[in-house]
Amino acid sequence: MLMSYPDYGKSTEHYQAGIVGVFAEYPENIQQRLAHPIQGIRGRCAFLPTIADVVKMAEEFMEAAGRQRDFDQRYGGRRVVEPLNHAKFNPYPKLTEAFADDPEILRDREFDDLTAASKALAVHGKAEAKRLLDTMPKRIVTDYFRRKSA
Repeated sequence: MLMSYPDYGKSTEHYQAGIVGVFAEYPENIQQRLAHPIQGIRGRCAFLPTIADVVKMAEEFMEAAGRQRDFDQRYGGRRVVEPLNHAKFNPYPKLTEAFADDPEILRDREFDDLTAASKALAVHGKAEAKRLLDTMPKRIVTDYFRRKSA
């Protein structure tokens, strides 16, 4: 972490040992927050931080963690929002019904593409909607997102 500072070469072994000693006094989750490249020490201190800077920041993180713990104890699991059930959500019921025999044609499509196909279905019929969907490329979806939605 300290090597990311331009004046790192000016730090002594005693300074580095002091920083490591301060880190060792705090739990692992606080150490990780301190080492975070944006929200931690490197994101807040333009120059090598003093031990007082590190202690002050660690105490801020400890207070925030304490407030979070108090909140969780007070309100329990009520803060957790249930994930959306995408199986129930169907913004294009007529399009889904028209292509019930071939649902794969609607999968991994952009919202605008499905809107255009829905309009084509309403105005020109299923053949025109299918032609339109066949000409539009499918969205690239990684396995990660496919697993999450399944």
